[in-house]
Amino acid sequence: MINRVRKHYYDGISNDVTPSAIYIGRRGTRDYGYRAYERAAYDYENTAMLFKRYMGTSNKFDFKNAGLSLSPEECSAEIIRRLFGYLPDEIRNDPETATVITVPAAFNQVKKNATLEAANMAGLGRVKLMQEPVAAVMSVMRASPRNSSGIFLIYDLGGGTFDVSIAESTSGKVNLLTQDGKEMCGGRDWDRRIFDNIVVPWLKKNFALPDNFLADENYRSLHRTALYAIERAKIELSSKTPSEETIIHSDDNFSCKDLNGEEIYLEVPVTCSMINPLIDDILDETIDITRAAMKKVGLSASDIEKLVFIGGPTNYGYLREKVSAELAIKYDNSINPMTAVAEGASIFAESVDWSSEEKTQRPGTSDMAIGTSLYFHYESRTPTDKARVVCRVKTPAKLMLQISDDNTGWVSEMHELKDGIQLELPLVKNGDNVFSASVYDKNGRKIPVPVPKIIITKTLASVGAVPASHSIAVTALDKLGGTERLVYLIRKDESLPKKDRVTFKAAQTIKAGTNESLNFNLWEGEIESPYDDNKFIGVYKISGADLAGSDIIPAGSEIICSYEMSDGGTLSMSASVPCIGTEFERRNFYFHDEAKIDLNDTASLADDGRNVITRINNISQRIDDSRLDKAREKAEKAASIDSRYINGEEEVQEAYSELYEARKILSQVSREHVREINQMELDECTDFFNNDISKYADASETASINNLIRTAQKYVNDSGFEKYMRELNTKIYSILLRQDWFIIEDFRHRINNPNDYRDRRKFEELKKLGLMCIEKNKIDELRTVVVELVRIMKRPQSDDNRLGVNIIRG
Repeated sequence: MINRVRKHYYDGISNDVTPSAIYIGRRGTRDYGYRAYERAAYDYENTAMLFKRYMGTSNKFDFKNAGLSLSPEECSAEIIRRLFGYLPDEIRNDPETATVITVPAAFNQVKKNATLEAANMAGLGRVKLMQEPVAAVMSVMRASPRNSSGIFLIYDLGGGTFDVSIAESTSGKVNLLTQDGKEMCGGRDWDRRIFDNIVVPWLKKNFALPDNFLADENYRSLHRTALYAIERAKIELSSKTPSEETIIHSDDNFSCKDLNGEEIYLEVPVTCSMINPLIDDILDETIDITRAAMKKVGLSASDIEKLVFIGGPTNYGYLREKVSAELAIKYDNSINPMTAVAEGASIFAESVDWSSEEKTQRPGTSDMAIGTSLYFHYESRTPTDKARVVCRVKTPAKLMLQISDDNTGWVSEMHELKDGIQLELPLVKNGDNVFSASVYDKNGRKIPVPVPKIIITKTLASVGAVPASHSIAVTALDKLGGTERLVYLIRKDESLPKKDRVTFKAAQTIKAGTNESLNFNLWEGEIESPYDDNKFIGVYKISGADLAGSDIIPAGSEIICSYEMSDGGTLSMSASVPCIGTEFERRNFYFHDEAKIDLNDTASLADDGRNVITRINNISQRIDDSRLDKAREKAEKAASIDSRYINGEEEVQEAYSELYEARKILSQVSREHVREINQMELDECTDFFNNDISKYADASETASINNLIRTAQKYVNDSGFEKYMRELNTKIYSILLRQDWFIIEDFRHRINNPNDYRDRRKFEELKKLGLMCIEKNKIDELRTVVVELVRIMKRPQSDDNRLGVNIIRG
């Protein structure tokens, strides 16, 4: 966010950055930035840090002594408010003051909306989000020689996230060609590796500690103190050779005793040579992401002018040398990796039209009419030293034109006023350059024509195309009663800003005053099937409560959905319903809160991890692909999350991130092996029917299922396969539902997975009732219980957030 700011003075100390840290004392006293950061080493129960990582989650930060619990957004608002307070009174109180807040490109919609929420809590007026790679590019261009051209790569590794972007510069005008990245990949993850592999063994060697001491509340302060000390040592190592040593040491205020009553301290020697092997796989993954970005836009190392490092961890020498060597691209040392994003944001802020509702960039060209027969078309914003003016003349006349610079007195040559003539104007200063145009007759006499001033802004840099960092889609039915599909609004790498609309139809009737609604479930990602492997990011809905009087939206009615994604990557939506003549404004109906991750629900996360592993194992039986091993490794982090000690919520977030990466790999492999996977699914279904189910089917059912199997075989390499498999599974399931043994088995399976249900009280009631039905052999009543269990399942409702799909793609 904006914890990377321009230089400020706090308690007499000059700093370039403000750590995102808050301390709240017993009587409500508060410290921010470095003071709070230093207190965290020995008073973690009253300090909050790293809340940027938790944006868009339901996590809370507790301040024990003050009895307060703040959300990540509230903590961020505190820091934003503090940073805003560094500004002089005349700027803070100026109604024209506006703010740019940068966010990682890896941030999803929920996290971006949470960032805007924090800005609103902080009381900022006009705010615009900007993707950090764009800000980094602006900073690089500011530091580059004027009129430089070429392609450069921005490698941005911060404390929590990784972004990579590739930009092309032509005389100071920049287009981003692509960007990518990963959440939960940053310097903080290095600290956790160092703690687990270096500090913990040292502690166990020197002190009497329980085997799983980190699970003991008495030693939580030791964990926090160690992480703080690791970060300090890591910064010191940035300027040392691989063999030089520094010490991970605890603060004098730290107090904690081991099982023998001995005071625990930290005095852990560490070198770069010890750390480097621990972070190699993290760096390798960032390099793989970077190579994939280069491949996507068809670039090789020889095409790229320079590599630029952004973010605190990139000060580490081993990282720079390894990334540069692996990519075979020389890196540029001229950019300050800690302040570049903030500097770029300040440059970008000047280009924003703050008076517009969408806060779009100011146009690069302007037109100025003089009467009805003459107008000028000119570059109104450019980073170059010259700007071009084109004259358009509708009625030719024997007149002459001359343009002069109001500031320097420079005067152009006389030009005959003809249609299409072009003049180049020198721009001698950054900011506004003001020119006057004068018209003369053939005798050289000035004609008193009122000509407005030509104002051309010389910028430090300008950005053209900004690619979308994620794809965004809505779930809709392909027809009434049909299959749920993704309808993409934004595709990854599409140029932003983008404004468009798409037409849907209502799949059910909505009446005024009812609780029913038309639901636009929003997803982020590129996984076509199963679509719910993507990230659910919220619901846009039109409910009966939103309708007036006796309004009715009948099934089949058109719903025109308008949407816009800003160049900062934030999505807004609105809708109109022609049949009732009503438009629904975007600000009232986008509910991102429903998509926030619950970091305490580790049981559901582990279930999801195990389900993905099962899918990977099934595919591995038919397909030999090393990527599946990598996907399995990532999914296992989620599958085992509830059976081992958790290093705080960070490990849970990492498991969520790794599980999503596993799903992406699985989707990619599946797309490349559609026929094999479809054939496997059909073979398993066929064997299951022939070996286990056919004996319960009558002749007509058997004939119908065999016909479906033959039809599905014809479409095994076609998009129609899914439809026939769905019909086949439905028919088999209907046969099974008649079997008492199956109902009993199905019930027992369902009650073994209590985390699958959104209403635990109702689940326990149904479980008790079902067991009683089995005991008393009331199988028909048990069937009713199973139906009720299905009704209260989280899936397909998915964690009780998304709503039933009841719109049809128009």
